[in-house]
Amino acid sequence: MSVRKYVLLVSLLVLVLAVALPAQAQRLVIANIGDVVKLDPAYVTDVQSSTVSNQIHERLAVYDESGEPQPALAVSWEASEGGQVWTFYLREGVTFHDGTPFNAEAVKYTFERLRDPEMASPGAGDISIVDTITVIDDFTVQFTLERPSAAFLSTSIMATRSAIVSPAAAEEYGQDLSNHPVGTGPFKFVEWQPDSHVLLQANVDYWGGAPLLSEVMFKPIPEATTQLVELETQGVDFILRVGSTDFNRIQDNPDLQIFSTPDFNARYIFFQNQKFPFEDKNIRYAVSHAIPVDDIVTAFLQNVAVRIHGVMPESSWAAHTPSKLFDYDVDKAKEYLAASGWTETNSQGYLEQDGVELSVEIYTPDGRYPMDKEMATVIQQSLGDIGIRGEIKVLEWGAYLAAVDDGEHQLCILGWSQSSGEPATMYGPQFKSHAIGGWANAMFYHSDAVDALLLQGEEETDMEARIAIYQEVQEIIAVDAPMIPMYSEYLTYAAQNHVQGYNHSPAGFDLTTVYLDK
Repeated sequence: MSVRKYVLLVSLLVLVLAVALPAQAQRLVIANIGDVVKLDPAYVTDVQSSTVSNQIHERLAVYDESGEPQPALAVSWEASEGGQVWTFYLREGVTFHDGTPFNAEAVKYTFERLRDPEMASPGAGDISIVDTITVIDDFTVQFTLERPSAAFLSTSIMATRSAIVSPAAAEEYGQDLSNHPVGTGPFKFVEWQPDSHVLLQANVDYWGGAPLLSEVMFKPIPEATTQLVELETQGVDFILRVGSTDFNRIQDNPDLQIFSTPDFNARYIFFQNQKFPFEDKNIRYAVSHAIPVDDIVTAFLQNVAVRIHGVMPESSWAAHTPSKLFDYDVDKAKEYLAASGWTETNSQGYLEQDGVELSVEIYTPDGRYPMDKEMATVIQQSLGDIGIRGEIKVLEWGAYLAAVDDGEHQLCILGWSQSSGEPATMYGPQFKSHAIGGWANAMFYHSDAVDALLLQGEEETDMEARIAIYQEVQEIIAVDAPMIPMYSEYLTYAAQNHVQGYNHSPAGFDLTTVYLDK
């Protein structure tokens, strides 16, 4: 055989092998901020679960980087004048991971499942405004509401719990769907080993195009410092938590990259307004003056968060600083305590009245929010400065959510995160009275005036009028002081340099264009 023919034969063999062999597997390992709690979207109420669930499941619409709704499983939609009837035109040719078709019946099934009383899903509150759901044809579904709502798309259709699930899978697995989630998203569920990892596999038939990654693994690592060490030692490729003291360290490392942008989240100190001692507004005022929130944010969250004075983060169009603010003032705090008759101290220096000591349990997670347990220690010290005994109670995240939902706490550290600056989705679950005793309103707060205004805010279509409504809501809340606004975290992630194609956005954690260049 001539040299020329030999070279040609070898070249052809190389070409055949290149076509026949699969591309090198690309597994992205991500340090999540904690273990998932649920992967059935009907029950997802926490960030770490939604981060994973959103790779598996999709909603009818999604937000873009500017917070504007864009098509997803629905290609378009329209609302009747006033916004009482909403019609969605669905994407054709989409299949669930189990091979069953996505269609209008699947959409109706998902939403009817949410409001099934036997499900006891927090998503029932998201869609409580829905009267009827009608399948017009295979790819058209219509929602008729009990009353007009300009915010229906944000509050109901785009809620985390409104992600569309496979009816076949939901029927097969029932309440165990969290262990067998089936959606239409870019990644399929493979396994969840609690406290170890969640493994996902690329959906090569994804309607938006097959992801470039072959697998994604989420590992629960709550501590920011531990996440960074894992990143530096190549134990993970990507981290979803960057501590204040680690920000510059990452920036100075030539092997790492950092992503940071303002986010639509807020973190608070919540009082249980129907439980001793915080059913007394004077006590709420006293504690609001006693905690040095500015100093806490500066000391613990430099570079990764910004102080807020109202319910909404500064990145929202509805952000508003109320006229009533609680500056750090120990003397004022003591005056409010005295106004409620707390003047005597016991042998340990804590206030008491009629033999009852003024004491508070401070509920906190450990690592769910940056430096949360350390903040709880500062809160404890601050309460001691005004004569209130503070006892810190640390719970694992799932147990923590259950405890505050049930109102076991007196004071807790809690937050809210979403994908847009829409105020209805942040105010509604947290401040509407209907949520008391259920999911989200951990303050157990009730105000007829706020309830009425929030309803107006959902129905109003004029933007300037909506802004005025939510400003009035914030003014009322500030006077009632059911909580202490603290800060809004920047959305700050970091990755090894070989992670390419990632687009950082508060609209969602999109991995469809990510690949590993190594």
